[in-house]
Amino acid sequence: YEEMSSLISSLSSHVKRNYPDTFCKNALLNTLLQEKKAIADRLEINCQFRILLPESFDCVFSDITITSLFSNLLDNAIEECERIQDKLDKKIYIHGWRIRNNLFLEVKNTTEKEVIDSSTFKTKKDPKSHGVGMKIIKEIIENYEGITDIEIENGEIEILIQIPDK
Repeated sequence: YEEMSSLISSLSSHVKRNYPDTFCKNALLNTLLQEKKAIADRLEINCQFRILLPESFDCVFSDITITSLFSNLLDNAIEECERIQDKLDKKIYIHGWRIRNNLFLEVKNTTEKEVIDSSTFKTKKDPKSHGVGMKIIKEIIENYEGITDIEIENGEIEILIQIPDK
Protein backbone atom coordinates (compact mmCIF):
# COMPACT_ATOMS: atom_id res chain seq x y z
CA TYR A 1 0.00 0.00 0.00
CA GLU A 2 2.84 2.39 0.84
CA GLU A 3 4.51 1.67 -2.49
CA MET A 4 1.22 2.28 -4.34
CA SER A 5 0.72 5.53 -2.43
CA SER A 6 4.23 6.67 -3.35
CA LEU A 7 3.69 5.81 -7.01
CA ILE A 8 0.36 7.67 -7.08
CA SER A 9 1.99 10.71 -5.47
CA SER A 10 4.83 10.62 -7.99
CA LEU A 11 2.42 10.28 -10.91
CA SER A 12 0.27 13.08 -9.52
CA SER A 13 3.28 15.42 -9.31
CA HIS A 14 4.35 14.51 -12.85
CA VAL A 15 0.86 15.08 -14.24
CA LYS A 16 0.38 18.41 -12.43
CA ARG A 17 3.62 19.70 -13.98
CA ASN A 18 2.80 18.51 -17.49
CA TYR A 19 -1.01 18.55 -17.70
CA PRO A 20 -2.48 21.34 -15.61
CA ASP A 21 -6.17 20.68 -16.45
CA THR A 22 -8.50 20.21 -13.50
CA PHE A 23 -11.49 17.96 -14.12
CA CYS A 24 -12.61 17.30 -10.53
CA LYS A 25 -11.64 17.98 -6.91
CA ASN A 26 -10.40 14.46 -6.09
CA ALA A 27 -6.61 14.46 -6.62
CA LEU A 28 -6.38 10.77 -7.53
CA LEU A 29 -9.25 10.89 -10.01
CA ASN A 30 -8.05 14.17 -11.48
CA THR A 31 -4.58 12.68 -12.01
CA LEU A 32 -6.07 9.61 -13.66
CA LEU A 33 -8.24 11.76 -15.95
CA GLN A 34 -5.25 13.92 -16.88
CA GLU A 35 -3.14 10.89 -17.75
CA LYS A 36 -5.90 9.28 -19.85
CA LYS A 37 -6.53 12.60 -21.61
CA ALA A 38 -2.83 12.80 -22.49
CA ILE A 39 -3.06 9.32 -24.04
CA ALA A 40 -6.22 10.29 -25.91
CA ASP A 41 -4.60 13.52 -27.15
CA ARG A 42 -1.71 11.52 -28.62
CA LEU A 43 -4.27 9.33 -30.40
CA GLU A 44 -6.14 12.44 -31.64
CA ILE A 45 -9.25 11.67 -29.60
CA ASN A 46 -11.26 14.68 -28.42
CA CYS A 47 -12.01 14.40 -24.70
CA GLN A 48 -14.34 16.36 -22.46
CA PHE A 49 -14.43 15.57 -18.75
CA ARG A 50 -16.57 17.35 -16.18
CA ILE A 51 -17.11 15.64 -12.87
CA LEU A 52 -18.82 17.28 -9.92
CA LEU A 53 -18.27 15.02 -6.93
CA PRO A 54 -20.19 14.85 -3.67
CA GLU A 55 -18.30 15.87 -0.52
CA SER A 56 -18.41 12.26 0.71
CA PHE A 57 -16.80 10.85 -2.46
CA ASP A 58 -13.45 10.10 -0.78
CA CYS A 59 -15.20 8.37 2.12
CA VAL A 60 -17.53 6.25 -0.03
CA PHE A 61 -15.10 5.10 -2.74
CA SER A 62 -11.67 3.63 -2.06
CA ASP A 63 -8.66 4.58 -4.19
CA ILE A 64 -8.72 1.10 -5.74
CA THR A 65 -12.41 1.49 -6.64
CA ILE A 66 -11.88 4.93 -8.16
CA THR A 67 -8.89 3.74 -10.15
CA SER A 68 -10.56 0.51 -11.31
CA LEU A 69 -13.84 2.12 -12.33
CA PHE A 70 -12.49 5.12 -14.21
CA SER A 71 -9.46 3.36 -15.70
CA ASN A 72 -11.64 0.66 -17.20
CA LEU A 73 -14.28 3.11 -18.44
CA LEU A 74 -11.62 5.25 -20.12
CA ASP A 75 -9.52 2.38 -21.44
CA ASN A 76 -12.62 0.91 -23.10
CA ALA A 77 -13.60 4.28 -24.56
CA ILE A 78 -10.08 4.91 -25.90
CA GLU A 79 -9.93 1.43 -27.40
CA GLU A 80 -13.25 1.94 -29.18
CA CYS A 81 -12.14 5.31 -30.55
CA GLU A 82 -8.85 3.88 -31.80
CA ARG A 83 -10.79 1.65 -34.21
CA ILE A 84 -12.37 4.63 -35.94
CA GLN A 85 -10.55 5.79 -39.07
CA ASP A 86 -11.90 9.36 -39.22
CA LYS A 87 -9.99 11.56 -36.72
CA LEU A 88 -12.86 14.02 -36.47
CA ASP A 89 -15.22 11.36 -35.14
CA LYS A 90 -13.08 10.25 -32.20
CA LYS A 91 -14.73 11.60 -29.05
CA ILE A 92 -14.96 10.72 -25.37
CA TYR A 93 -17.25 12.56 -22.98
CA ILE A 94 -17.55 11.96 -19.23
CA HIS A 95 -19.91 13.91 -17.03
CA GLY A 96 -20.45 13.22 -13.35
CA TRP A 97 -22.93 14.85 -11.00
CA ARG A 98 -24.91 14.27 -7.82
CA ILE A 99 -28.67 14.36 -7.35
CA ARG A 100 -30.37 13.45 -4.06
CA ASN A 101 -27.71 11.14 -2.59
CA ASN A 102 -26.96 9.52 -5.95
CA LEU A 103 -23.80 9.83 -8.00
CA PHE A 104 -24.44 9.78 -11.75
CA LEU A 105 -21.78 9.13 -14.36
CA GLU A 106 -22.43 9.48 -18.06
CA VAL A 107 -19.76 8.13 -20.36
CA LYS A 108 -20.10 8.53 -24.12
CA ASN A 109 -17.68 7.63 -26.84
CA THR A 110 -17.84 7.12 -30.55
CA THR A 111 -17.88 3.59 -31.88
CA GLU A 112 -18.32 1.55 -35.01
CA LYS A 113 -20.34 -1.05 -33.11
CA GLU A 114 -24.03 -1.39 -33.79
CA VAL A 115 -25.19 -3.70 -30.99
CA ILE A 116 -24.22 -4.63 -27.47
CA ASP A 117 -25.11 -7.48 -25.11
CA SER A 118 -26.50 -5.39 -22.26
CA SER A 119 -26.54 -8.33 -19.83
CA THR A 120 -22.75 -8.69 -20.03
CA PHE A 121 -21.83 -5.25 -21.45
CA LYS A 122 -19.70 -6.96 -24.09
CA THR A 123 -19.09 -5.46 -27.50
CA LYS A 124 -16.10 -7.56 -28.46
CA LYS A 125 -16.34 -10.66 -30.61
CA ASP A 126 -13.82 -12.77 -28.66
CA PRO A 127 -15.20 -12.89 -25.09
CA LYS A 128 -12.37 -15.13 -23.81
CA SER A 129 -9.64 -12.57 -24.35
CA HIS A 130 -11.69 -9.43 -23.73
CA GLY A 131 -14.43 -8.04 -21.54
CA VAL A 132 -12.56 -8.09 -18.23
CA GLY A 133 -12.81 -4.30 -17.91
CA MET A 134 -16.58 -4.26 -18.28
CA LYS A 135 -16.84 -7.15 -15.81
CA ILE A 136 -14.89 -5.09 -13.26
CA ILE A 137 -17.10 -2.05 -13.91
CA LYS A 138 -20.25 -4.15 -13.50
CA GLU A 139 -18.97 -5.71 -10.24
CA ILE A 140 -18.13 -2.29 -8.78
CA ILE A 141 -21.55 -0.92 -9.64
CA GLU A 142 -23.29 -3.99 -8.19
CA ASN A 143 -21.11 -3.83 -5.05
CA TYR A 144 -22.33 -0.28 -4.45
CA GLU A 145 -25.94 -1.27 -5.26
CA GLY A 146 -25.90 0.93 -8.33
CA ILE A 147 -27.57 0.52 -11.68
CA THR A 148 -26.31 0.85 -15.23
CA ASP A 149 -27.89 1.52 -18.58
CA ILE A 150 -25.87 1.06 -21.73
CA GLU A 151 -26.93 1.85 -25.29
CA ILE A 152 -25.44 2.18 -28.73
CA GLU A 153 -27.10 4.72 -30.97
CA ASN A 154 -25.97 6.95 -33.84
CA GLY A 155 -22.36 5.80 -33.62
CA GLU A 156 -22.02 6.35 -29.87
CA ILE A 157 -21.87 4.08 -26.85
CA GLU A 158 -23.51 5.69 -23.86
CA ILE A 159 -23.10 4.25 -20.37
CA LEU A 160 -25.19 5.82 -17.62
CA ILE A 161 -24.29 4.77 -14.09
CA GLN A 162 -26.23 5.61 -10.95
CA ILE A 163 -24.63 4.80 -7.59
CA PRO A 164 -26.20 5.64 -4.23
CA ASP A 165 -23.99 8.00 -2.23
CA LYS A 166 -24.05 6.13 1.08
